[in-house]
Amino acid sequence: MKDVAFALAPGKTSPFVKSPDGGLVLHVVSRQPVDEAKLKAELPAYTAKVREERRHQAINEWFRKESELAHITLSSANKKADSN
Repeated sequence: MKDVAFALAPGKTSPFVKSPDGGLVLHVVSRQPVDEAKLKAELPAYTAKVREERRHQAINEWFRKESELAHITLSSANKKADSN
């Protein structure tokens, strides 16, 4: 996708491009120059945020899988104690 998008000139539309979710057509409206100073200043915080989100996703996925594998059941004595 990235290669197709960067190859398009502003105002141009790509042909249909297959993707894992089906496909899409890209249209580039315009291009904006990169502010190198802003990118350099903001990139570390952005990268840290993305890493933290991915860690949380990985932990949540691991926990979900472990919960499914655990097959936890409560005995009737525990159910009574929990309801009080």
